[in-house]
Amino acid sequence: MIAEDLVEDARARLAGRDLHGLAVLLGPLHPADLADLLRHLDLADQATTHLLLPEDVAAAVIPLLSDEEQAALAHALSDEQLLPLLEEMPADEATDLLGDLPQTRARRLLSLMRHEDAAAVATLLRFPDRSAGGLMTTEYLAVGPRMTVQKTIEAVRTRGCDIEFLY
Repeated sequence: MIAEDLVEDARARLAGRDLHGLAVLLGPLHPADLADLLRHLDLADQATTHLLLPEDVAAAVIPLLSDEEQAALAHALSDEQLLPLLEEMPADEATDLLGDLPQTRARRLLSLMRHEDAAAVATLLRFPDRSAGGLMTTEYLAVGPRMTVQKTIEAVRTRGCDIEFLY
């Protein structure tokens, strides 16, 4: 739960249009805390606040919001603002978000995405929302039975940071 004084400080900076001060305030916050902060703001202030975040952080915040909150925020952002976030998000999360948008906008955003990101999302969009295919992720790290421990560790180190869940 985010501190009420932090929420009030953010609201005051938004009201005073102190966007630099707001960005400094948001800088050290964890994505879960940022998601909680957004819940305390009206939609216009959510969009403004979200746009101040670095793309990787902004993309990490979206899946922490409820489906309704994600859809509302996505509607408040333009295609140009939403596109880099979709490309930064794991494919399964981007698929969920696109599934909550009107079909025409989802198709348009999908057509604007980088080819590799769009291909992964398009694959997942073929499945019903709550089916195994709709819940899966396309981002995983596979190692072969003949790989040495050293090669496996190298693979985890070099590609593991791009994997949502690494077991």
